[in-house]
Formats: sequence, structure tokens, C-alpha cells
Amino acid sequence: MPLVSWWGTSDTIEMVRQLRPDLKLAVGNVKKMPYPDEYFDGYWSLGLIEHERDGYDAMAQEMVRVVKIGGFVFLVFPHMSRLRRLKAALNMYEVLEDDKFNEVFYEYVLDHLAVARDFEKRGFKLKYVYRNNGFKGIKEEAGNLRPWMQGWGDSPWIMARVTKVAVSESTKWFNSHTIVLVLQKL
Repeated sequence: MPLVSWWGTSDTIEMVRQLRPDLKLAVGNVKKMPYPDEYFDGYWSLGLIEHERDGYDAMAQEMVRVVKIGGFVFLVFPHMSRLRRLKAALNMYEVLEDDKFNEVFYEYVLDHLAVARDFEKRGFKLKYVYRNNGFKGIKEEAGNLRPWMQGWGDSPWIMARVTKVAVSESTKWFNSHTIVLVLQKL
């Protein structure tokens, strides 16, 4: 069974092929894959579903189609952490008009419980939730402190690295940047 990558560009795939010529890689469209129904035992979606202005429905339909019964989908995406929910409740986010939104749109931050319910309606069972990267969750929401935190996080100094890991692990329950949902197809 091939290892298929649907992210990146042809340049990215070529770079990976040079490093790992043994892997079978392809560039394609996650909304219409050239594989038969129930072809894969597992499907990793590493930060894709949050980038579609019209939602991730077409991607989810393909996941349902190509994953075998009993197979797994691993979804990784930025989510509405407790910190982000608190900031939203306190009206700390700018509300953008359509024209400004279109200029700056990069990704949605999704409600992981809503995503899990959506996939359960599609015939999956949520098996595991993992909150990831508490440091980045703080950094992304830190406003004027963000450049300083970026410098700290990128520092080669051992104490900076240790601190970054300690902050990330000890705070991810509240402010993780991304979340991993592990779902099994029933």
C-alpha cells in the first residue's frame, strides 16, 4: 500500500523523494482521490481541514470513502482551546468585515467537539483526543509578546528549550494550539 502525501507542492515531494526514495508519494486533490473505496487502513490529515473557506465537507466525504471499516482517521487542526474560548467570551478578537476577511484568511480555528460529532455522524467513533503544543497556543494569542516568545521558542539555548517544553506540556490542557482526534470507522 502506498504512502500518499496530499500536502505540499511538487517541489516538496521531490525533496522528500531525494531523502527517502523508498517511499511512494503523490501530489493530488484530497477532495477527489484516485483510490478505490475502502482502500486505506489509516488516513492522516495534518492541518488540512481548517484551510477551506467552504468547510471541510468534501475532504471528509473522501476520508469516509477511502478508509476501510475498522480503519482510522487522524485529524490534526488548530482548535478553540479554553484560552481561545475565554478570549472570545471577553470579545478580545477583532470582527472582520467580508472584504478584510478575504484579505487575511488563512485558517479556521475549529471546535474539536463539533468536528468529532460531525465525524461520528459520518460513521466514525472518537477513540482519542490529544491536545498539542501549549507553548504555541500561548504564543499565537500573546499579542505584543508574540515576537519575544517566538525568539525564545527558536532559541538554541538549552534552558529556553527546556522551558518551552515545560510550558507546552504543563499548559496544553488550557491553551493547546492544535488538537489530534483519532477516529475509527465503524
